[in-house]
Amino acid sequence: MDTTQLEQAFNSLRLELREQAQKLRDEIQATAKQQEEKITELKETAKQQEEKNTELKERITKLEQASRRQDRKMEQQKRKTAKHKSKIEELEGDVKDSKRKVARLEQEDKRVEKLVTQNRDRILRLERRSIVNDTREKLGKTFGFMEA
Repeated sequence: MDTTQLEQAFNSLRLELREQAQKLRDEIQATAKQQEEKITELKETAKQQEEKNTELKERITKLEQASRRQDRKMEQQKRKTAKHKSKIEELEGDVKDSKRKVARLEQEDKRVEKLVTQNRDRILRLERRSIVNDTREKLGKTFGFMEA
């Protein structure tokens, strides 16, 4: 082989290497561009996920607050219920006492009614005696009888 052929072969190889290098550069650039696009997509996805996470954290916070409010309300309701139960028990005791008083008063009323009836009967007897005595006295004065 002479030098011209060697130069041509060398130039041909150089040209082929340049073409392959250009192809590789183009492929690398295309791959780099695809990877940049993927990176951009991943960044966007990460941003969306972060927004979702923020929203979820806010919802969790709100739910926790609502839960605490509900717990406070339940505790308050328990206290009210206990207070009402206590009041009910107190009132039930008062009702029992009142029933006992009513029963005692009814017995007293019956006793008083019996005494009133007895006294009325005595009064009637005494009035009859008084009428009889008055009548005797009048008859005695009228007819001159003296009582013995």
